[in-house]
Amino acid sequence: MENTHKNSFGLGLLHRIFNIYPHELPRVFTCWTVRLVYRMAFILSWTMILVMFVARFNVIGLPFLFISHAFLFIMGSFIYMRLIQKYHLDKIILFVVAAAILTLSAALIVQSFSFNLYLILMLLVEAFFLIQLTVAFDTFGERFFTPVESQRTFPLVESADTIAGIASGLIFIFFSSVVPIHMFTWIVFGLVCLMIPLMLHFRSFAQSTPGIKLFMHKDKSTLTKNIKNGMRLFKQHVFAKNLIYIILLQYAFLILVEYIYTGSVASYSSGYANVPDAAMGIENSVAHTFGIMQLIFSFAALFMQLSIGGKLIRTLGIIGSMILYPSVMLLNLAGLVMRFGFFTSALTKISSEITSVVSRNSYQASYYAFREEESEEIRQLIDGMIRPLGTMVGAILLILAQFFVPSTFLTLAIVCTMSVLILMDLAVISNTNTLYTNNAVAALLCKTEDIDERLKSADILMQKGHGNITHVFMKCLSNPEEPDLLRIKILKCISELDYFDALPEILSFVTHPKRDVRMTAIETIKSFQKNKYFDKNEFSKMKVLETFKSLFWKESDEDIRLMILNVIAGFTGQPATDFILDILQNESGLVLSEAIRSLRSFNDITLGEMLEDYLDSIDSRLVFSSTIALWQFTKYRPQIKKILERMIKSDKKTERLYGFYAIGEISIEDFKEKLASLFKREKDEYTKAHIGIALLKLGRNDCIHFLINILRDHSHPLSFKLIQLINEIPERYKNEINRYVYHAASYKIHEIFGKKANHKMSEMSKEELMQLRYCYNLLNSTSDILQIDAILKKRNLSSMPYIPSFATITISTND
Repeated sequence: MENTHKNSFGLGLLHRIFNIYPHELPRVFTCWTVRLVYRMAFILSWTMILVMFVARFNVIGLPFLFISHAFLFIMGSFIYMRLIQKYHLDKIILFVVAAAILTLSAALIVQSFSFNLYLILMLLVEAFFLIQLTVAFDTFGERFFTPVESQRTFPLVESADTIAGIASGLIFIFFSSVVPIHMFTWIVFGLVCLMIPLMLHFRSFAQSTPGIKLFMHKDKSTLTKNIKNGMRLFKQHVFAKNLIYIILLQYAFLILVEYIYTGSVASYSSGYANVPDAAMGIENSVAHTFGIMQLIFSFAALFMQLSIGGKLIRTLGIIGSMILYPSVMLLNLAGLVMRFGFFTSALTKISSEITSVVSRNSYQASYYAFREEESEEIRQLIDGMIRPLGTMVGAILLILAQFFVPSTFLTLAIVCTMSVLILMDLAVISNTNTLYTNNAVAALLCKTEDIDERLKSADILMQKGHGNITHVFMKCLSNPEEPDLLRIKILKCISELDYFDALPEILSFVTHPKRDVRMTAIETIKSFQKNKYFDKNEFSKMKVLETFKSLFWKESDEDIRLMILNVIAGFTGQPATDFILDILQNESGLVLSEAIRSLRSFNDITLGEMLEDYLDSIDSRLVFSSTIALWQFTKYRPQIKKILERMIKSDKKTERLYGFYAIGEISIEDFKEKLASLFKREKDEYTKAHIGIALLKLGRNDCIHFLINILRDHSHPLSFKLIQLINEIPERYKNEINRYVYHAASYKIHEIFGKKANHKMSEMSKEELMQLRYCYNLLNSTSDILQIDAILKKRNLSSMPYIPSFATITISTND
């Protein structure tokens, strides 16, 4: 995985601050800049429209503005969806920007003699043109980054929205007291004009960057067909129906929040207008207040994005995070009922802005519940149609309240309507949790479903908030007809969830015919051991010991025998000790060597009598193991130093390697300088790697780049062996290596996907899949590894070597 990127080793500060790598920075910066500009234009234009409309027509007319906005949004979506069937998306965006510039030019011309026409043209720019850029660039964002990259880059790209809010707020604060509000049209005009060179750069950048596919041309699809497909999907997916209801209710609720908040700002600001009887004075005062509040909202939302937003989603789960929004809004509504005013209205708006960040991210993440092709169609209908329909519903409710409720009770009626909407939303979301779970369960248990979709469903079920779904995993695990890949995934899920009650089922898989399944089952039990489960469950420990001792003597695979020995050696008590003694008496070679090494955890001087003969063995494996086990006793240290000095000077490569490993394992400081000198002179890469690992254990990191270069290259004969050795180095160096290795793996994934226009693994060659699998192994992305294994299995190709999460030292050479 050779990486020729110039900044491959200069990612310390960049990675620590932004969690992105140098090769990702141009794409992040390009996406972030474009998003910042059009979001600023959108926020400024909408705020201008609100301010001028309220100043001229009063708050009472806002519902008609909202309905007009929603109608133009829907009409724009229809036309946009129609155009995208015939023209490339980048050309459509250039057309939209050019049309927005012409419309803004017309608005600037007519504003001096017809305010109503000017306002209509501004509304057309905002609701018909600019809002469509949001939908278009959301689609582009997904194609700019691979799935692994998106987990780190999306939060940074999306921060452009809140930065745009902060910048817009500052513009209103500083300029609202200097120029009339309609002059802000020139700022919007300048921002939209800036979109032209940005879009041209965006277009050329996309064409020259691997993997970015901007130009979609659908020849046989029509607008009517797309809508019909979307409606068919909604009928098939009850979960999708609930998403419709959630978005519909929330956007209706948001319009009511916008109404009471705008009315409160207008009422609060009118007392501070420089010229109370003039529209300009009211406009400027309202705009100034809007600017201050926009600044507060954006800073609060940015804090949520960068601090606890992602943690909340991981803690509460997808649906649990969605529930956060209506729950917080209910508390704010209680405040509005008790004391309605500017500050309670502003607090409601701030709470809505902050919690909507989490809710919006959860909503976007929920689309993983659908197949990829279904997800795009459902998203288009919900974002392009249901959102503005929700706005219309909210506006209609406002109009009905204005017509049928006396003005004295109008505010109370609106707050009560908001309470009903948010309670309905809360009820729908609560019901959606079950549907979300059932949707994933159905996909997981569906035997006709593609294996990658079933693996994705297992990932969804591992999220927080699903309740007790372990019986579903047990059903898959106990079904003999399930594919081995799915069983491996389920075993890993059980390990992640610490589902200890599955121990009997897991034990049944340690004798499975397939090697990888056996290894995963043993790994799962090892994870239980690390989490101290067996410390308080003696009967379970006895059962595992009995099973593993029996399996050990029957197992023919040496790697699995070493894994079993590793687990048993981790137990304390007489049965484990007796087992190790049996191995000392009955085994030889590598297994005997590992058993001797495991005795290092026993601080018993009597071990010297049992092991000191091995120090003089002709088998270098036994010598190396006994030096590690006996180093804890001071009386043996002088002898061990002499033995290791002899080993690293040996003519036999194997003996030298074991000597280097032992020195690092027991951290003999006396050898540090000698090893550093040998590292510089050594020509053999395998030997040099072992010296490097030993130096890291001794606290020297000047060999770290040499090791990284090996780890990067999946085809390097030492890469997999080095991964095993890296498991045992100090954490401070492991983290440093991981940063560089993750960078190299991420870069290689981007490079591989860059050769495939649609990012389809199924279209890749075996060599590309092998490289990808190695990279995902470095990134610890189990689902991607299993997905690649599924593709290889379909083609009857073998996958790469299995790497357990805990490794034992195995040195093999051809001396």
